[in-house]
Amino acid sequence: MTWAPAPGAFGAEAVPVEDFAKRVAPGAVPPVTPELPSRGPPRAPVTIQLFSDFECPFCAQAAPIVRELESDFGGNVRIVWRNLPLPSHAHAERAAVAGTLIFRTRGGAAFWRFHDALFAAAPGGLDEGVIERLAKREGLARASIEAALETGAGGSLAADLRAADVVGVEGTPAFVVNDWMVTGILPYPLFRSLVARALAEAP
Repeated sequence: MTWAPAPGAFGAEAVPVEDFAKRVAPGAVPPVTPELPSRGPPRAPVTIQLFSDFECPFCAQAAPIVRELESDFGGNVRIVWRNLPLPSHAHAERAAVAGTLIFRTRGGAAFWRFHDALFAAAPGGLDEGVIERLAKREGLARASIEAALETGAGGSLAADLRAADVVGVEGTPAFVVNDWMVTGILPYPLFRSLVARALAEAP
């Protein structure tokens, strides 16, 4: 059964969510922990877990879509960031490690500033110098990044990769919206329809 928002709700049309998203298997939705960067109320009825890569151009396109969802749904939505640096992107792992360290040492506001700055830099391409410069703005030294690369930020990247495998993520960006998943960039009304469906189903 397709849930349709009331006329005029969020300005969205009725969209058959099953046509572009799939249910996550019971028990496969990754648990959200305080170690993950997030925005929005912890008890929001809809949690959007975003599996992303700082060097992925499609992930950069997803950032304003996520912001628009937050604007439309307000306190009903919580955004949770998960790193999924792809092997084909030479600097994605370094950026993910830097972001993880910034979150741990400087908190959420610093992480999201770094997030926005990295994606703003993406059209010119990421390299070690760009990552180091933007990390330094948030008080993170190059030596800290180099040390953390040895362990994938203390196993944090490996944990996100395991979560991606369990839920069935195959590329970036991927969105796990409560127990729905969609991969890639879709027109905004479809994302909005998916979040509205999840909100209607939330207990």
